[in-house]
Amino acid sequence: MARGTIRQARPEDMPQIKELNGEIEMLLGVPMGSTDLPDVSDPAILDYVVVEKDGEAIGGEYQEKSIEYCQFGVHPEATAAIRERLDEVFRAARLAGIRFVHCHVPKQLDPQVGKHLMKSGFEPTDFVHYRLDLSTKE
Repeated sequence: MARGTIRQARPEDMPQIKELNGEIEMLLGVPMGSTDLPDVSDPAILDYVVVEKDGEAIGGEYQEKSIEYCQFGVHPEATAAIRERLDEVFRAARLAGIRFVHCHVPKQLDPQVGKHLMKSGFEPTDFVHYRLDLSTKE
């Protein structure tokens, strides 16, 4: 089976990219929303490519600049102090071109941690989390 050619995505690719993204929405049966598909020129994007075959984009991928929010310790005063600081952290992230801040919470801690995250503006998702630890790869 012949593979397509990978090339940098261009602004004129966006209509085709949106159509291809729509294929995923059809599989899911629900729209993922416009916030899930950034524009090729979005400053939150590190790299955006399309796979082209016979002059047509048939798929692609992008890597997004994002932040993984991690907190350590369980002392209530520390939690309160951190929550007071988060607006400043989020504002700086937006200015740096970041679209999303992610926080992965162990299932055992979700009820306690989740309520604090939601008070800070986080929303739970239906996504399954996968991870690639690059620190262990050569």
